Formats: sequence, C-alpha cells, structure tokens
Amino acid sequence: MTREQARAFADLALRLDGLALCPIDFAEGLVRLARSYQRLQETACNRELTRREKTRESNLERRIAEECKAIGLGVTFSGDPRGFVVKLQFPDGASNTWGQDGWGIG
Repeated sequence: MTREQARAFADLALRLDGLALCPIDFAEGLVRLARSYQRLQETACNRELTRREKTRESNLERRIAEECKAIGLGVTFSGDPRGFVVKLQFPDGASNTWGQDGWGIG
C-alpha cells in the first residue's frame, strides 16, 4: 500500500468512526469490494463483459449497497474508471472529490 493509499484508507476509517461497529474492518471490506468493482469497470471499457462478469458486477453493487445501507450511508456507482466508480454519501455531505459529490473509495 502506498503512502497515499494508506492516508486515504485512514481518512475513510475516521469518517466511519461512530457509524460502523469496527470502522477499520468495515472500511477494509468496502475498499476491497470497490477495487473489484473498479477492475470490472476497467474491463468494461476495453471489451464487452461476459455474462459471468455482469453477474459479478451486479452482485458487487448489491453487496456494497447493503453494507452502506446497514450503517445509514448512501452509495452511487459510476462506470467511468477514470475517477471513483464507488462513492459513499455521508449524512453530513462530506466529500473527497473535486465535484463534492461523495466520498470516493474505488
């Protein structure tokens, strides 16, 4: 993990403090799912996704949304891998993106 990635992970864990029972584990799980989703979106830019990959994509979206809903967060998904493809919507509107449209994690 690079220094920048470690800092972004720590910022996310701090944002989740008080929302999740164990914010570091929760953040780690969300980031792992978001990275998988990111890789699928990169693949989708290069070629058509297979049926299995499309199923994986919808399963990842569902799992991420369920995890976020459980602690009161919203989530948005984007198919453009040049930016964040998964953005969390915190109740206080906190953002780490230039567009101030969510907390990008993947």
